[in-house]
Amino acid sequence: MFRERALDFDKQDPKNEKNVSPSTRSFVDSRDMQVAADQAAIQRMADAGFNPRAAFHALNRLYVKTPLEYPENDLDRALTAAAHNHEAEGIRVGAVEAEVENYVRRGETSVNREMTPIPSVLKLEARPQYSKPVDDIERFKANYRSLAERLATDSTPNWMLPGWNDAPPDYEALTLEDGDRQDKEEALLAAADHLDELTGKTPQQKVNGLLRLMLSLRRSALPEEGFSTEANTKLHAFMAKYGPDWKADTFIDSLKNPTIGEEEETLHYSFLDGVLFKHNFQDMAAGTLPGLAGAATRGYLNKTGSEVNPYNLTGLIDMNHEADRETWPLAKDMNEAALVALSGFDYTSMLQETAYSGLSRATEYATRLFGLKGPDKAFKARIRQVGDNLAQQAAESREQRARVRLQLPLQEPKKLNTFLVSLGESESWKEFTPEFDQNLQRQLIDIADE
Repeated sequence: MFRERALDFDKQDPKNEKNVSPSTRSFVDSRDMQVAADQAAIQRMADAGFNPRAAFHALNRLYVKTPLEYPENDLDRALTAAAHNHEAEGIRVGAVEAEVENYVRRGETSVNREMTPIPSVLKLEARPQYSKPVDDIERFKANYRSLAERLATDSTPNWMLPGWNDAPPDYEALTLEDGDRQDKEEALLAAADHLDELTGKTPQQKVNGLLRLMLSLRRSALPEEGFSTEANTKLHAFMAKYGPDWKADTFIDSLKNPTIGEEEETLHYSFLDGVLFKHNFQDMAAGTLPGLAGAATRGYLNKTGSEVNPYNLTGLIDMNHEADRETWPLAKDMNEAALVALSGFDYTSMLQETAYSGLSRATEYATRLFGLKGPDKAFKARIRQVGDNLAQQAAESREQRARVRLQLPLQEPKKLNTFLVSLGESESWKEFTPEFDQNLQRQLIDIADE
């Protein structure tokens, strides 16, 4: 389907000049020439004795090597994007496949040639330019070292919190730099080595410094491409050396301004999203920082104050099961921490509060929790088992509320459909009792006859 649409589109606008061009602009856009250049390159490949199919394979390899710009296993989305003009990258890969398919349909002999790698003597020995390398790597590393030492304290400075100013000059300098994966790898290793050599810092403060460094730079310090195995091994060794004397709860508690209880004054979500749920970090930290999963979970659930917010747990579980994260090094620890938190919830207030549907907030929460799409069947079963107390109480609550809500004359009849939809959804995690089911049918008949 996608291939036929791409071929049809290729006939209408073979160079993609109309489709790729911005509607209004006052500059030259290289995308106007990208598809034509790819087609010329494929022709040159065929003329030089190479199989043009290799061009498409090269784009797929590019996807794997640079997941930020070219997501892995993204052919379907790219072809869809090509058909709908959503993004230039999608148009490019769709056009390349269409051009290669043209060679196949014309019966070109080049498509039957063996695809052989380029000889090593012809390969360029250069760093990829997907991110701009820094101009002065030594200054870049010096700023990493300085900032890591500055953050190697017991408390988190206010300037790291959202909405605060007065950030130090080394941090400001780093935010103005770009840096590629190799730059950031070298700089983070330099920071770890510097922290390791400091004599006036405790193990707690040294690990705090490295973690806060990653956190302060948000997603910049841990690129999606991942560090080398050697770098991760060295960073793992640093954390393993000081991890036994490091307290996860102390660090997590420091990510919140103790004088302000507003959600925006915490860094708990930023730590999860920008550090803990980075494959890079999990590779280097696995098995080195005891209690981190439990402390991070507790902090996120309590991020708006001392009272636990159960709704944050469903979001956390979804984050841990996004894409292939359930296979990452810390996934099991995060799952166990989520179940421990679930087992300790008190639903008394949620049972008394009424949601928009008319059911209790506990009933709606049960539907949301037991209906999560991300986890696999095995973990869903564990959630249901640990959350059985919630299921029992929420089920009793929904039946009590339904008996009252469906009595004639109806209160707020315009909201009846919303109530019934939510009531029906709740049966996915616990069936109605036989007595209630029979009574429900009679009440619905009475309402229909009214």
